[in-house]
Amino acid sequence: MEFGKRVQTPKAGTADGFTFGNVSPSAQHKTVVIGHGLSGRETVKAILKEKGHKTAITVINPNNFYESDVVTPFALKRPDLYEKNFSAPEHQLRVPGVEYITAKVVSISPVDKTSYVISLSAGDDIVVNAVIICTSFSHPLTKAAVGVTWEERKAEMETYRKSVAAADTVMVVGGGTVGCEVAGTFRSMIKPGAKVVHVVSGDLLLSDKFSQREREMLTNKVRTFPEVELVTGDRLEGHAVASATKATYKLKSGREIVADVMIPSFAKFQTDFLPPELKTKGGAVKVDSCLMSTEWKNVFAVGCSDVNEHCAIPKILSQASTVGKNVALVSDNKTASVKHKTGAPFLKAEYAVFYGDWGMVLNDEIGCLGTLCFACGFPFPCFLAPCTPWCGVCGLNCTRPAGKNVPAFFEAMFSKGPFGPVVSKADKKAPFSSSMER
Repeated sequence: MEFGKRVQTPKAGTADGFTFGNVSPSAQHKTVVIGHGLSGRETVKAILKEKGHKTAITVINPNNFYESDVVTPFALKRPDLYEKNFSAPEHQLRVPGVEYITAKVVSISPVDKTSYVISLSAGDDIVVNAVIICTSFSHPLTKAAVGVTWEERKAEMETYRKSVAAADTVMVVGGGTVGCEVAGTFRSMIKPGAKVVHVVSGDLLLSDKFSQREREMLTNKVRTFPEVELVTGDRLEGHAVASATKATYKLKSGREIVADVMIPSFAKFQTDFLPPELKTKGGAVKVDSCLMSTEWKNVFAVGCSDVNEHCAIPKILSQASTVGKNVALVSDNKTASVKHKTGAPFLKAEYAVFYGDWGMVLNDEIGCLGTLCFACGFPFPCFLAPCTPWCGVCGLNCTRPAGKNVPAFFEAMFSKGPFGPVVSKADKKAPFSSSMER
């Protein structure tokens, strides 16, 4: 590659006034964070907390808005909440002193042992010393596609709302927690007489990282919903693409299903810009105990690595802290040596699953704490503790909370309480300041 013709190393005096990050433009060390969802934003903040850091920070994000994809299923049936609480223009969530570029990363290539060139979709290249990959994963409908605008995203969600409301048959493929949330949300949105066909490859909902009794409890409950047809032990043929247009789909068993809306609920890490040797078959970045790439020095990953943790907020915060400390070290010409310790180690997997207006807290994945007291409204312990079906808001006793009040409680927290991940963080009065478009 001929770097001299296209490389635009950020520095003072460039035509667009690009100053590269939070420190002097003459700073010798430069860090790029790819992605500005929860992982990217928290990682930037973690670096800035380190007093010894000597790096300038720039964030590259393909979308011009921030979205809390964790709660998108709630927003599908409550469009008022999406813009009010679950999303915001990107400029309202910028970390002060950090430079932002709106662009898609096409590739990353090593220049030497201490620097990399990042090629952007508009043809520009940037040379940096450290790279932090925070691109999370893709998921049809529940996560925004790479490169779409905020208006396009809102239009997409509205299209699916109308299509689901008018549909005779809606099909969801995939039995993980997100697949259950999407199918359950559609169940509450369809018209009378319509149905949701939920196709899963195994005999039970959820993966085998959850306990057998919880999987059986959820599966048996879903089978009682008259508007849901649960198809187990079958798969969709071909490459599944989300669609709001009526089509005929064929399963491996030979059965054909005519559906007005089809959503495949399968996640894939968004790391196509990395060479194959840096990632697993599923796209997760291969990292060591410091969350640094096993192949490239000073390339880190948060929320999209092969570390054995699910994508929960406490886990992401801990990963961001680990990487923040290590970036501070390497920016001072030291070796990344801070070993990662998982956040909230008692959380072995997702702690709740929702299927429309019914849900359950997954106590077996919380550990002894959950078995003893997580009942009447996670995360608060049960102070009444009479262990009767009517105690607390969940509808069951504190050893197995399940029922309509579980999703109702979480929805209230997401929409009004401290877990509203965007409205509590965004500066709604922040004046618009365009990022560099590349």
